[in-house]
Amino acid sequence: MLKNGLPLMANGCNIVFSDDKKVRNAWKDLYDKYYVKDPDEVQLKKIQNAQYKLLEH
Repeated sequence: MLKNGLPLMANGCNIVFSDDKKVRNAWKDLYDKYYVKDPDEVQLKKIQNAQYKLLEH
């Protein structure tokens, strides 16, 4: 559950700013996974898993 979250729409993607450290860490993890020039299948799976983790929070 998000606390003190403020939704924002950017490039068709919902972004939430939150005071919840778990949410911020999940966003950072996803961002780090996106920072790959030519992702292979393994990296794409890691990105997908990070997206799912973000949805859990």
